[in-house]
Amino acid sequence: MKPEDTEKKWKGKAIYEPSGAAYEYCHWACNLFNGCTNRCDYCYNRHSMTAGILGAEEVSIKKALKDEKTAFSIFCKELKLIKPMMKPTESLFFSFVSDPMLPQNKALTMRCVMEALRNRVNVQILTKCSDWVYDEATIRPLIPYARHIAIGFTITGMDSMESFCINNTAERIKAMGKLKEYGFPTFASVEPVIGIDKAILAARKAYPVCDMFKVGLVSKMGVKFTKEQVMDLVYRMHIFVRDGTAVYWKQSVREIVGNEYCDSWSNSVPSDWSLVQPWEEGGRHE
Repeated sequence: MKPEDTEKKWKGKAIYEPSGAAYEYCHWACNLFNGCTNRCDYCYNRHSMTAGILGAEEVSIKKALKDEKTAFSIFCKELKLIKPMMKPTESLFFSFVSDPMLPQNKALTMRCVMEALRNRVNVQILTKCSDWVYDEATIRPLIPYARHIAIGFTITGMDSMESFCINNTAERIKAMGKLKEYGFPTFASVEPVIGIDKAILAARKAYPVCDMFKVGLVSKMGVKFTKEQVMDLVYRMHIFVRDGTAVYWKQSVREIVGNEYCDSWSNSVPSDWSLVQPWEEGGRHE
């Protein structure tokens, strides 16, 4: 058990402090919905004990949140409670269960994201959807807060296992480039790594428009990598990912090859390394 798992975690109906592998990804998270129409073959939620709820093929608002109006009200109350507990460089992550930018849930996600930003809380979004980046009504309100919202896309190179996704890997990388033009910090979640060659190729294509890579190995599918294979993954990533672009190696990688090997490159960063800027002193931002 990791040290952070032994500590009492704050848990609300919408916002909570994750544990385990999720905690190393982000220390604060918001889950508004269960289920995901992406239906990726490798999805952790689809292979877990709670697959019937968290891994459902259709999107539904969490029962504890009742409906979207109630959900937003609960979110606002919980945001005020957790803000004093957050460190200046910490962000609120959307989300670990459903893709937050699906057509079915994008509106509530954006409403909550904007509320967080107006209250000077940094945000991270991880998605496989990219069409929204070109929607003026969605993207324009975010641009004034660009330094305070990191936007990431899952980039695994496994399009064949993401056949229900609205946008493929190439479209996600193109959207990352557009976000960079707007001034948003971008990241790629190269997780799960299932095929090392495909993951490396996808990461190489994303590199020119990516500020940070987060890399983790597949779990719950019976795929096993040798130490030599994982060392090769780390080495090949750092051949083309140079200083100025951060790489966070998740514990699934570090447990196999060791921290010393992962951190032997200058752009290897710890789990709490932040892409977003701390807010200046003050209250709500309008």
